Amino acid sequence: MWFFGKHGSKNARKSTAVKTTVNSREQSDDENWIADLKHSVHGDWHQYDILIAARGYDWNYAVSAAEYLIHSDLTNIGTLTISDIENSSQELISNFDASGGNLRNLPQLEQEQASLGVGGFSRQLKAPIKVIWFNQTHFIRCLSPVIDDEERIRPYVAAMIERRLGDK
Repeated sequence: MWFFGKHGSKNARKSTAVKTTVNSREQSDDENWIADLKHSVHGDWHQYDILIAARGYDWNYAVSAAEYLIHSDLTNIGTLTISDIENSSQELISNFDASGGNLRNLPQLEQEQASLGVGGFSRQLKAPIKVIWFNQTHFIRCLSPVIDDEERIRPYVAAMIERRLGDK
């Protein structure tokens, strides 16, 4: 996993195996939640590692944020994953479908995990996206096979954090 350097993007670790772009421009008012953003390409996937400029979040926030994203923006949910500290991943999409699309009904989410990820089609971005929250951190990861534009991801993440993506 990539972590942000102590002083932001200037000290960020760069990999020679992937194309990496670090955006350190000034943020607009509606993007003040984002301290740093790193964009890298892994095969067909664009990965955006986002450092949140607020205090770290806990498991309840991650579940609440994922539930908000599901009900406010995502359609055709295709993946719901949790992983433990050893990065052992578990796919929960069949459990999610059986729960009627309610994360709070999933017993697997009652115990804290290292990460929670949900993926589907974003109506806001008009593209597929997966968002992963890393428990007890300031870190969110967004993955998309088609979005190659930091300027689309920044306001999307800010709107997601502020819970102003719209209603389903």
